[in-house]
Formats: sequence, C-alpha cells, structure tokens
Amino acid sequence: MALPTSPSVRIKANGLLFQLNTGTIASPTWKDFSFDCISFMIKSEDASNDQVTFYDASVGGGVDKYAEAELIQSLESTSLWQYLYSNPGKEMQFRYAPFGNTAISTTQPGFTGYLRLPRLLAPGLGGAASVDGTFGSESVRFDIIDEAGSLLTQVTTGTWTRA
Repeated sequence: MALPTSPSVRIKANGLLFQLNTGTIASPTWKDFSFDCISFMIKSEDASNDQVTFYDASVGGGVDKYAEAELIQSLESTSLWQYLYSNPGKEMQFRYAPFGNTAISTTQPGFTGYLRLPRLLAPGLGGAASVDGTFGSESVRFDIIDEAGSLLTQVTTGTWTRA
C-alpha cells in the first residue's frame, strides 16, 4: 500500500444522506430520512457467540455491523420516528452517503445494505422539561443484516436522488 502524499479529505459534519427503500427490491422507492437525523454512524462489534461457524472460529470470531442514529422526536406522518413506530422489526434496504452527496464517486462513496428496524418502541417518546420547549433526541440502533452475501457494500459510482 502506498503512503499518502497529501492530507486525507475529511468528512464534514454538515451533510448526510440516509434513505430507506419503502418500496420493493424490484421497484424501489427511496425515502430520505436525513432531515430527522442529528447523528448517524456505522459501527461494528464482536458477534455474539451463540452460533459460531467454523470459519468464524478460524478467524477469531464473527463481526456484527450496525448503524446508530440520534433522531429528533416528531409525530408527523412523514417522520422517521413515525416510520419506526409503524414498522417494528421490518428488514429493508438502506443507503448512506456520509458526505451528504448524491453524486457517488471514489472520493465520496456511498454505502448500501440491509438493516432491521428496532422491534421495540425505539426511539422513545417524551423527555425532560426544557426552557425552549423541545424534548431531547433519542438514539436508535439498526442492525445491519446479511441479505445479499455482504453486510455492507461501498458504492463508488452512480447518482442518488433526494426523495
């Protein structure tokens, strides 16, 4: 691997594209929920050891990927909170562009995969009193699941539209 000759391009905290396919795989309908996200991060952790394959054991154990998002609270019919509340445990396609870009490239890639919406009432609803009259945000975990032989795919070409 070649050593860098210039500084790396940093991801700035002023853009995000997070969409869920609310249609079907054959006829996708991408719904943009970026506006309801305060933060969004893809993470990984050691897999639970309840079902270890021989391959997992040979490489030191499996890895689970998940997305963690901090969301605003909104009861509007188009909000992400309302979508999660109405679709507990649903498995669906997602796409994520950490730069907030719609023109996907090698320097500003996107990521696609499948995730499972929380099964329990998550995010919560309500909170503590505040001077400005708003409730705080809630964190939600989306488990990224293996539906197509890969947990997460990096995409380097294409154009995604804001829906």
